[in-house]
Amino acid sequence: MGWLGRPLPTNPTADLYRQDEAVLSINTLFNAVYSYVLHMLDVIYTTSRADVRPGAESPRYHYERTFMSAMQGILVTVAETMVATMVKSDMTMVSHAGPTFEFHRLPATGKKKYLMGLCDAAMAYFPQLGGDNSVRWLIGKLPDEL
Repeated sequence: MGWLGRPLPTNPTADLYRQDEAVLSINTLFNAVYSYVLHMLDVIYTTSRADVRPGAESPRYHYERTFMSAMQGILVTVAETMVATMVKSDMTMVSHAGPTFEFHRLPATGKKKYLMGLCDAAMAYFPQLGGDNSVRWLIGKLPDEL
């Protein structure tokens, strides 16, 4: 049971939000960033750490730091924004939005640009995702290609 005494959905999907464009846009952004972060784990663990040395540049170390930034600065902020948002639909059993943690197919190339586009779409409803040191700003700091 949820905190309002309502049953929580089992294995929720984006379909819960199909009548609420705002929540659907931020859920899509969350799922895409979530899938990107999982992809980053694959990249990190297939990148050698043989060149990781204090004071030296290393692709592996850069990926690890970027992964932490994506988790803490992007994914968490999008999730916090979601759970503070009421769902505007009578078709769902939930009152507040929540991430659905679904796989989102990312393009083979242009992942960062793709995420920026999803963020721009969500910013129409959630302007707090933009600005200095924001989700949008952090997405712009992600590697161009992984």
